[in-house]
Amino acid sequence: MKTPFLLALAPFLTTAHAAVIQNDATIGTHPAFPIDRAFTVTSAQYLVIEVTTSAPGQFTFQYWSIANSYGLFRVSQGTVFDAAFVNSTPAFVNNWANPGTGTLSLAGAQSEYLAYWDQSFGPPTLTATSADRFGWARVTNAGGKLIVTASATADSGGIIVGTLDQIPEPASTSLLTTSLTALCTRRNRSRRHPCNSPISPPERRTDFPVRSP
Repeated sequence: MKTPFLLALAPFLTTAHAAVIQNDATIGTHPAFPIDRAFTVTSAQYLVIEVTTSAPGQFTFQYWSIANSYGLFRVSQGTVFDAAFVNSTPAFVNNWANPGTGTLSLAGAQSEYLAYWDQSFGPPTLTATSADRFGWARVTNAGGKLIVTASATADSGGIIVGTLDQIPEPASTSLLTTSLTALCTRRNRSRRHPCNSPISPPERRTDFPVRSP
């Protein structure tokens, strides 16, 4: 019977999506800044990037807030977006002004994926860590206006662009591996010693031959 083993694994199997927020990004007015249209993320309150239309199908992004570090990256669906990606890939836009602006060209109804990184804590730095926020947004040219049609944010670790699959932090991965190893070891021992296992022992044979006196 595998039920006890699966029940023991259940907390680990369900935590992957627990820290992912769906539809967290938007493009619209900002309540705290005098911006007509801004790319913002609800869970990352200081990530504010102004979005203007410089020409038909030409959308310019310019950083606004500088309270903490963040960056926007042009990516494709399925990209593993984490600290390693941020630290090795030039940003489309970031709030360190290198570059501080970027232009996205999209024809009518065309979409593209953008990934965003937001520093969770500490002094502003361009070096991402697994404790930061990582997310993605699919932006679409809807009748000449840029809108967000889907998005998701992982509060740590990283995320697979276009999905809700969070990349666990290294510490979480180590803990999961250790826990799985312990559970497997315990189950193997139970197989060798049925009397100490919740698994029922094999039935005792009753068909032994009887020796004649």
